[in-house]
Amino acid sequence: MPATDPYRVIGEQLSNIVRDEDFAGLYEPTGREAVWPGMLALVTVFQFQEDLPDREAAEMAARRIDWKYALHLPLDYLGFHFTDLHNFRQRLLDNEQEALVFDALLGKIQACGFLKKRGKQRTDSTHVVGVVQKLARLELVTETMRVTLREVKAVDEAWATRVLPAALCETYLERRRDYRLSDAERQTALRKTGQDGFWLIEQIDRDAPRTIRELDTVQTLRTIWEQQYERSAGQVTPREKMIVNAKELIISPHETEARAAQKRGQSWLGSRVHLTETANTAEENQGEPNWITDVTTDIAPAGDTEALPEIQAHLVERGVEPEQQIVDAGYISGPAIADSRVDGVDLRSSAPRYLAPGLSAAQLSDGRGATPSHLPRGQVSRQVGRHPDRRRTTNHTGLL
Repeated sequence: MPATDPYRVIGEQLSNIVRDEDFAGLYEPTGREAVWPGMLALVTVFQFQEDLPDREAAEMAARRIDWKYALHLPLDYLGFHFTDLHNFRQRLLDNEQEALVFDALLGKIQACGFLKKRGKQRTDSTHVVGVVQKLARLELVTETMRVTLREVKAVDEAWATRVLPAALCETYLERRRDYRLSDAERQTALRKTGQDGFWLIEQIDRDAPRTIRELDTVQTLRTIWEQQYERSAGQVTPREKMIVNAKELIISPHETEARAAQKRGQSWLGSRVHLTETANTAEENQGEPNWITDVTTDIAPAGDTEALPEIQAHLVERGVEPEQQIVDAGYISGPAIADSRVDGVDLRSSAPRYLAPGLSAAQLSDGRGATPSHLPRGQVSRQVGRHPDRRRTTNHTGLL
């Protein structure tokens, strides 16, 4: 194994980044002995690096010598059940400790002197695709009913048998598709599902045990029905206009935090992640790589500007706040620049996507109609485009 092999480097220099003691607050002091959380944390990193599912990652921990070397495991170690990885990640989420390993690694990097204080950093966002299927409106509400009824029956079979009609369960406990329905049939099915959903909510509120009333799936049912339906004079009808914005609209009962969003012409279902890393030149780094200093997740439709205060607060908490922070145009606003200066951060960005009206294409062009175009103060735009000015007949050029 060469000295530069990443698993050898981890085994010899970085295996003590996290210790089992770091996770002590996440476990009960009594009960059976847990699988070593420090090892599970590193296995989670390894499986992400090699893009492996839980089952294969658990097998690698038992079969791969380089993994065992990095994890300081004996050669005869037989491994753990693959579900322990899911349970470990869920334990981190439930205790809001998902950044524990990241903070420990960043602290190690700081202690080694690799992270320059008050340097330059850059921040940008990208999409995170959720493990959800795009559902039509009828599919959304029928799937919500199916998930809710299945959970209710699993929690209290006796109550479900006593209260829920067999016809209701037969209708919704199987997956349904609407691609063969006409528009009229689809509207009829939407109204019928809405009525059945409100009836189910009323039965749960009337005499269901607390274990059912507090189910997450029941709360999701309530929210989706409030978003998708309206009741007036005893009639249930699908809403013609949504009463909530895209930040709150649930698109799947299976991943209630996933949202629909679009950025630069790309649409996705899921969330958004903001990554911040050091932005030093190769000479400044002296051969060392740039380091990620923050990872902040947000709902997909949220604007970049909204996340900036949280990102900067994270950097301050970790003691890695930059002197200059480079962002794209989505993060820039007057208040954001002013607030950053108060905190000693010079927030910089490229020009906004479109320039203010009043600068015509002729003023920005070099006269030959080719790019790059010359901007005021001698600056040059590497990529330009045109968009119509609705108030005038001329086109204006702006940065893309």
